[in-house]
Amino acid sequence: MSFKRIKIDFNSNWDFYLETLKSQRKSNFSIRNFREIKNRKTVSLPHDWSIEQEFTKEYGAENESGSLPGGIGWYTKTIAKEEAEKYKEKHTELSFGGVYQRAFIFVNGVEAASNLYGYNSFSVDISQWFSVPQDVEITVLVINQLPNSRWYSGSGIYRKVFLTITDNIYIDSDGIYITAPNLSETYTGEATAEITAEAVNRGKEAILCNVKHEIYNGRGELQGEALSEKYEIAGGEKQQITTNIMILKPELWSIENPVLYTVKTKIISSNRICDECDTQYGFRWFSYSSEKGFSLNGEPLKIKGVCLHHDHGSLGAKAYTDAIRRQLEIMKDMGANAVRTAHNPASEELIDLCGRMGLLVIEEAFDTWDKSKKKYDFAYLFNKKLSGTSLNLSGAGKMTWAEFVIKSMIRRDRNSPAVFMWSLGNEIQGDNSRKTSSRLANYAEEADPYVKGGRKKIYAEDDIRAGINDKWADTIRGFSSFDKEGGSFSVAGVNYIDSGAFEQIKRDYPDIYMLSTESSSALRSRGEYFHAETVKDDYNTDTKAAENSQMSSYDNETASWANTAMFDWQYDISLDYVLGEFVWTGFDYLGEPTPFTDNAEDFYPYASYFGIADTAGFKKDIYYFYKSQWKNPQTEPVLHLLPCLHLRKEQLTEEGDVLVVAYTNADAAELKAKKHESGSEYISFGVKSFKTKKSSAGLRTYKINSDESAVYKMGLEWRVPYEKYKDYIIYADALTEENKTDLRFLKSTGRKILKRSGGAVKLSLKEYSYRFPLENSDDYTLHYITVTAEDKQGQTDSSYGGKITFEIKGQGEIIGVDNGNSCDADKKKYSEKTSINAFHGKALAIVKLKKNENAELFVRGEEITHEIEKFILLNGKNLK
Repeated sequence: MSFKRIKIDFNSNWDFYLETLKSQRKSNFSIRNFREIKNRKTVSLPHDWSIEQEFTKEYGAENESGSLPGGIGWYTKTIAKEEAEKYKEKHTELSFGGVYQRAFIFVNGVEAASNLYGYNSFSVDISQWFSVPQDVEITVLVINQLPNSRWYSGSGIYRKVFLTITDNIYIDSDGIYITAPNLSETYTGEATAEITAEAVNRGKEAILCNVKHEIYNGRGELQGEALSEKYEIAGGEKQQITTNIMILKPELWSIENPVLYTVKTKIISSNRICDECDTQYGFRWFSYSSEKGFSLNGEPLKIKGVCLHHDHGSLGAKAYTDAIRRQLEIMKDMGANAVRTAHNPASEELIDLCGRMGLLVIEEAFDTWDKSKKKYDFAYLFNKKLSGTSLNLSGAGKMTWAEFVIKSMIRRDRNSPAVFMWSLGNEIQGDNSRKTSSRLANYAEEADPYVKGGRKKIYAEDDIRAGINDKWADTIRGFSSFDKEGGSFSVAGVNYIDSGAFEQIKRDYPDIYMLSTESSSALRSRGEYFHAETVKDDYNTDTKAAENSQMSSYDNETASWANTAMFDWQYDISLDYVLGEFVWTGFDYLGEPTPFTDNAEDFYPYASYFGIADTAGFKKDIYYFYKSQWKNPQTEPVLHLLPCLHLRKEQLTEEGDVLVVAYTNADAAELKAKKHESGSEYISFGVKSFKTKKSSAGLRTYKINSDESAVYKMGLEWRVPYEKYKDYIIYADALTEENKTDLRFLKSTGRKILKRSGGAVKLSLKEYSYRFPLENSDDYTLHYITVTAEDKQGQTDSSYGGKITFEIKGQGEIIGVDNGNSCDADKKKYSEKTSINAFHGKALAIVKLKKNENAELFVRGEEITHEIEKFILLNGKNLK
């Protein structure tokens, strides 16, 4: 009789107890006396207890890591005897997506396994506890001892957990490996899919078995199948069984058309299906040229990427699928085609979504090797053996943590069509040795043999920074497979460099592959505008800025080591041999509030300023710059003006002008002003235009301002006398090269009109609409509701900063509120989820609602006399 694999969502109704917020090495409780604790609360996963606390500098918390405490927490959940008996004599595996930071797993009071790195997925075999009739109690002790991170980590079981039950003859966890050798030569005819399955026999007796694979397209149509010869697997052993399937003219996975196939794998023994699992796969190939850069499926592709940390603002580290989906959608809509998971393995959901949405991925293993950056970071584990942890990966007991993290990351995600590069370290800072790099590269090749021959690249960022590291030519040695000294890594991460550095590296290493894995690190606050004509990078880290620790939303403030967005993108796009860039960062993240990392006790920012979008997901002006560069005007015309017109005297130029900048993919634009919206008479501030340039190998064109004296070289700019025109309506018309109205821009993206708003008199509520359809196992939806303060004409009042109060009635819960203000000094900003101050007229509420639940959300604005706004949510739909 066949047995069908069962995967159980194990995320609801955990009992949780927060033992302490103190930064301790171990718990004061034993598993026995923990059971006596009565005052537990019920939580659902994903869960992060740190984000539920007030911002503080106690308990070892630092504002570099988000000003929130770690501590020690306990989770427990019981499988009732009646349920457990169903799985007697089966293989039962508990899989954790991620637990921060050190996790100790107990089953019925016995320690079953431990995992000491906070970002890797891991599985635990708990089959033995199902062998006799009994309740099965799962308890997880989590210890997060600070400081261990240079950004916000979160604490607890912050990713999802699943229980998987199989027959005793089964396919091992992450045991399917699919490649398509010679695809570039065969995709127009009959291509080969080479599939290796790791079959496990957990029984005592040897068995004979076949492995059968079937490949289905996205419409569920069978495209090919193959049955292996019979293999004998001894009791307690596993065997790799490789089978080839021929598939006629496979559709290729690409950024624009991310076609996925499903490989259905079955183990058959004695005419019985013992196990069956599905694997998503996309047919594609990568190629690299030292002159023309990166190509996907033979077509040159400039990498337009963003770096992303794992937190989601007010949700902390909780890895909700909807939160990840929204974040990726916002970046994809901007024109990003790639993501770097800084600086750790991502959630399985993020990798899966990137594959489905058409986003390339560099997945990173860890932030450091054997040299610490924080007292309790990964360095203390790097060379330590896993012996005694009982983690479910073949040979894990003999591995170092470095090997285990690399191999478990790669095994889990190696079939994803999105992953085109493995990163084996971040900012190694010259400590690289050929011996260590070779060892790490070997781990990657063992887990993903497709890396051999250069079909998928290995990379480790060596912190090459011209002007900071004068020995960049020495540092680069060991990171290029073309290096005469025999390095093990095949791509050099070349970041934050000065003009001429790419060319110098190219002269010294003609065959090298270069990639800006961190570019720009420009600083900005949504809606803040200062010193428009000056680029500033000279902040002292212990001094509060004159602008109350806000950054300018012009592209004119950077970290001391960094460049503006325009400088780095223009430099990158001009050189075809540079593979592309990953902007630091796509979203603001909790922690690392450069340049205010060491502010005084009474005032400290808690979040970064690097993001293209803020922690609430609200777009900063620079979003439209990247969109204007990364989107084609034929399909997505962009025209965006800044700043807003609520300016103070000190925010103007010395002449009293406001510097109006346009981010656009039009050829030219004319800036105009008129007194009344319905009027036909206008004043023109002139036509500004771009000139077109070609990249080094002639593969691409890009545009720069025709005015060589312009401050913003990839935008258009005008100086407008502020006092004279502050009450006018200022707007722009996009023009063609012939200075005719470009009709494509009548419905462009961005803010085409600037005008001063009246005072806020009402609140407008709008729910985020997910654009990528997703079927997942969650029985709930996250509803992101933006609150905007508006004047009588419905225009955003960007000067409004009053308190927004939320109340929910019916079902569901408010799980987060945000405003995107990195230096909001309210210590209860995230811990209390009932109110938040608006920031430049906006705030956000996140409501979690089961798909069969209804709720009413009531929103009130301080000093706004308009009636309370009400949002009705029904079965995942807004019925406002």
